[in-house]
Amino acid sequence: MQQPIQRISHVQLVYPLADFEQALTQLTAVLGIEDWDRFEVPFGLAVAVSMEAGIEVVAPLTADHPWNDELRRRGAGVWAFVFGVADLDSAVDRASAAGVGLRAPAFDVIANKEGRLPEHFDVLREAPLEVFANLEIRLGQIEPKKKDSGVRS
Repeated sequence: MQQPIQRISHVQLVYPLADFEQALTQLTAVLGIEDWDRFEVPFGLAVAVSMEAGIEVVAPLTADHPWNDELRRRGAGVWAFVFGVADLDSAVDRASAAGVGLRAPAFDVIANKEGRLPEHFDVLREAPLEVFANLEIRLGQIEPKKKDSGVRS
């Protein structure tokens, strides 16, 4: 997997928890996705990621999670895409200089070391931008682990 820089890394789909399994089943059946890495993150979300397909499926775990209000307002489905950048802090500064701030603070996706994502990435940080051009874009500094070349010194 190459580091996605200056291109879309992946799309994020959000569903109510009651529809999470059905969404994964349908995506698997229709698109043939079988490499789901499933885990929960500390901020109360169930997550399934297909790194090969570039799809992240997310569901709030509790009825009082703030994303449920947004789900009622926006509905389920595609919520955002993550645009890969080489340096998250510089990209956030560039967006800010262009008049687009953050919806929430930048965060480290693999800081908790849960799931298999830390096996695949050295860095996985995201920053959700304010909605602009009717799009929700997250900037993502995504650095896959280097493959072992098998060469020993």
